[in-house]
Amino acid sequence: MDPSLAFAAGTDSGRAGAGRKRVATDADRRRQAMDAAELIDIDYETLPSVSHSEDAIAAGAPLLWDECPNNIAFVFLAGDQAASLIKLLDALDDDDDVQTVFSNEDISDAELAQLNG
Repeated sequence: MDPSLAFAAGTDSGRAGAGRKRVATDADRRRQAMDAAELIDIDYETLPSVSHSEDAIAAGAPLLWDECPNNIAFVFLAGDQAASLIKLLDALDDDDDVQTVFSNEDISDAELAQLNG
C-alpha cells in the first residue's frame, strides 16, 4: 500500500479560537496519521488584542473577524432609538411604493410593551 499522506491546512488567518482545527491529516492507518502529525510544525505568533469593549470598537483596533468591521456585531436599541426604528418600519410598511419591509432588530419585550403602552 502507498504510504502517501495528504495534508489539509487551515486558513492563513491566525485568529483561530479554541476548538478550531488548524491542520488535519488523511491516512489509511493510525500509524500513518501519527507519523504525519509528528511532521507538522506550526509557528504561532502573538497577535494584538484588547480587553475592554470600548477599546475593541476604537479606530484601528485589531479585528476579530474580517467580515465584522469595527468589531460591532450587535446593536441594542432602547428608548428613543427603539421608538424611532419602530416608527420608521411602520411608515415604510404603510407606504404604497414600498413592496416589502424586512427587519432584524432586537428590542426587548419590556421595551416594546413600553413603546406600545
